[in-house]
Amino acid sequence: MRKRAFWALVVVVCLAAPVTVHAQGDYLDVYIVKVKPEKLADFQALTKKWIDANRRFNGDHWLAMETVYGDGNVVQFTSTRQDYADIDKVNQAVMAAANKAFGKEVAEKMERDFQNCLVWSRSELRHRRWDLSRRAPMDPASYAKFIGESRVLRTNAVHVRPGHIADFEALLKEAKEAGEKSANAPPLFVSQVVEGGKGTTFYVTSLRTSLGAFDKSPTIRDILGEEGYKKFLQVNAEAVEQTESTLFRFSPDLSNPPEEVASASADFWHPRPMMAVGAARPKSASEYPTLGTVCALDVPPEKSGVLFLPLIGVQLPTVVLQFTPKCCEALLALFRIRAIPQRQACLPPFSRFVEPTPLFWCFHHQWGHRLGHPRMLVNRHKRHICRRGMLPFSGHGIL
Repeated sequence: MRKRAFWALVVVVCLAAPVTVHAQGDYLDVYIVKVKPEKLADFQALTKKWIDANRRFNGDHWLAMETVYGDGNVVQFTSTRQDYADIDKVNQAVMAAANKAFGKEVAEKMERDFQNCLVWSRSELRHRRWDLSRRAPMDPASYAKFIGESRVLRTNAVHVRPGHIADFEALLKEAKEAGEKSANAPPLFVSQVVEGGKGTTFYVTSLRTSLGAFDKSPTIRDILGEEGYKKFLQVNAEAVEQTESTLFRFSPDLSNPPEEVASASADFWHPRPMMAVGAARPKSASEYPTLGTVCALDVPPEKSGVLFLPLIGVQLPTVVLQFTPKCCEALLALFRIRAIPQRQACLPPFSRFVEPTPLFWCFHHQWGHRLGHPRMLVNRHKRHICRRGMLPFSGHGIL
């Protein structure tokens, strides 16, 4: 009877284990890609379009990370899932968002173009092991704040030998208990691959606000002590087949974080577009150029106006300023003068300027043309015009 009761208990525990996993309902849907070096620009452009579509039409959310130390040109996209049913629900939402944003044919073409940018890709579904994690924020608000303020992530993929899973889990639990007693031990997250992996793989992950924060973290020897560290080395040698370490940095440009994560550090996750160096900005009236000021603006000739501003009271050549038509209008309104037409036969050049007062003829460099118009003057070095009897052609501007 005791044996029957014991095996009944074992059966109940084995059947209840999957229920407990689903009840906890916490998975990481991870998509890892290696991008072709010559396709990096195309990869980033397509990802940004995909982000825009998911934001506008309520698609998926994810955090993107790029390798700092590890395989080059590797990007990891991580999303959270409640359960397996949530995976189907989110996938349908993603496709619906893409079809609404681009149309079905364009969305399928974008997906093919995205795949052409990759050397390889891999998908994994990881179950979060809160029972093995250390000091992890348990309430959603503090967890979202912790993730939103993080900038770098270090993860160790631990491949456990067959038959040693229980030994390795016991080792992690001992390390968790010792770390929670230490005042300086930072949070540590543990997850286990349940889909898409080879063998039994655990991911031991730590997040920091900067690379320098890793310098202040205590080592596993400091946490476990000398005796505990010796046991750690022994179990690690017997139970662990291989480990892989990768250091990532979060990439806000390739991420579409949940609002609760982005709000923890909005300047990082949703950076404002930077203005180009030397970009034009609206100017106040006090910043407009005045008479005698030379400005060089890069304006296309077909979209520009030309304004001649003589330096009054200064015997210098006329200054030519080239502005856009709107700027010319503002300048003319500011200076209260009229622009010179392309052809103006009559003097003075500005109708608002009065003609000079008459002086004695001996001080004039010009003299009146007797056969011409009453107000037509001829330079003295052109006296031969009158002597030859040529009538003035004012419209030609030869005088």
